Amino acid sequence: MEKQVDESPEMIEKDEDFADVYDDMLVMVKSEPVPETVLLVLTPPMIRMLAVWHKVPRRVSKEPDYQSALDVVWHHTNLDVAYWGRLAGVTDGDVWEYYRRMAALNIVYPDGSMPLIVKEHVRRQARLLMGQEES
Repeated sequence: MEKQVDESPEMIEKDEDFADVYDDMLVMVKSEPVPETVLLVLTPPMIRMLAVWHKVPRRVSKEPDYQSALDVVWHHTNLDVAYWGRLAGVTDGDVWEYYRRMAALNIVYPDGSMPLIVKEHVRRQARLLMGQEES
């Protein structure tokens, strides 16, 4: 089976008692990437946000259960969205809108990774900007 998700960065703190549950739920969330979602990251601000997504610190908190695996993993991840916006050069208002959209559509995952197709799109855009690839 071909790998569909990039490697998870190790910038996540996890409560030891909850880490296994969180990891199991994250595997469920990542199991069905939707290639068409790459079409939603064509705006430069979103591409900049994706380029630095793996650098945003996050911490997993232990709390009561929720309905779906997606709800669980995002609810239990404390993310510094304002820092993400500053890192990507995206305004405070826009960063929250793009974050909500990307999280709901599984364009980014709470552990700092993203579907491989999205990561490849971001890299292709970077190479185009650097003049290393034809469009």
